[in-house]
Amino acid sequence: MRNNIILITVMTLLCFLVNSASTLAASLIEDRSKITILTYHRIGEDHYPQTSLRKDDFIEHIKELQTGDYNILSLSTALNKVQNKEIIPPKTVVITFEGAYKSAFLNGMKLLLQKEIPFTIFYSSDKADENIEEYMSWKDLKSIAKNKFVTIGTLPASYSRLISEDTITITKSLNKARSRYRENFGKEAEFLAYPFGEFSDELKELARTRGYKAAFGLHSGPYYHGYDPFAIPRFSLTQEFGDIERLRLISDTLPLPITEIVPGSAIIKQKLELGFTLPEALNSESENINCFLSGYSKPLTEVLGRRVEIRSNEEIESERMRLNCTLPKTIQDPDDPKNITTQWRWLGLLFYKG
Repeated sequence: MRNNIILITVMTLLCFLVNSASTLAASLIEDRSKITILTYHRIGEDHYPQTSLRKDDFIEHIKELQTGDYNILSLSTALNKVQNKEIIPPKTVVITFEGAYKSAFLNGMKLLLQKEIPFTIFYSSDKADENIEEYMSWKDLKSIAKNKFVTIGTLPASYSRLISEDTITITKSLNKARSRYRENFGKEAEFLAYPFGEFSDELKELARTRGYKAAFGLHSGPYYHGYDPFAIPRFSLTQEFGDIERLRLISDTLPLPITEIVPGSAIIKQKLELGFTLPEALNSESENINCFLSGYSKPLTEVLGRRVEIRSNEEIESERMRLNCTLPKTIQDPDDPKNITTQWRWLGLLFYKG
């Protein structure tokens, strides 16, 4: 009788371990140390729907981040935690502002200062030098930089497309940005945002050799340990892509790491032809991957084990093409099998017409 009880106990334990293993099979080590970086451009400039978020929506975002189960960190703190492989709580976010628009200063940043929420501003020194009303002035930037909750990063001096410029032009723009930062803030700039999120291997290397510690694009996805610190993704929030449900979704996304990327260049001549390999742990779920091209029809996606091949159906007409791939991770509560939740692994890439 006692032997039967022991056998039943062992079998029960084995069943539990098998079920737990299947539930956790899709977990990756990258999931433990990841953050979501949010990006706002203009706030309350409704006549710029592609780059602006309504003021009421921004207020709703901040209320959600404060009252929900979120963890808001400064950019420096978040990057250090990722670099050090620290276990980071789910729904950890960083807030950034792209372009240092005056509307973002008046309708967004001041609210964050009142609530003592950390954020980072990326500005163009040429815009500040020109003292254009649309952008924050040097006076605005130097005043807000004194606050302990504010981090100041740079764009290149010129807020323009650099992806097709020659090395000398790019180098001059980066050097000027760093020089003007040093003159106005009395220290070296650590963080760079690529204009319009566009970057190349050359631009990344120039940013690294100029002395920046990290650089940021505008392709979607979480940032995690092992990701290139000079190609850090961020989620943009605008009128079209800025409702509260999207904020909740992207704040809890998981990494979708890839390797063996072919081709290695982000420059596309005619049609997108891309291949990459998923981690071994995702092999059993790879068939569930979905990929989308912004502004184009759904691409042809072929999955062969862990290998994913993507082909666009149309030739590239616009200057940029965004590719977003998602993979659902279904989690079942062991205490309540009917309680099933889904998180999304997310990969964003940006391509350019060459």
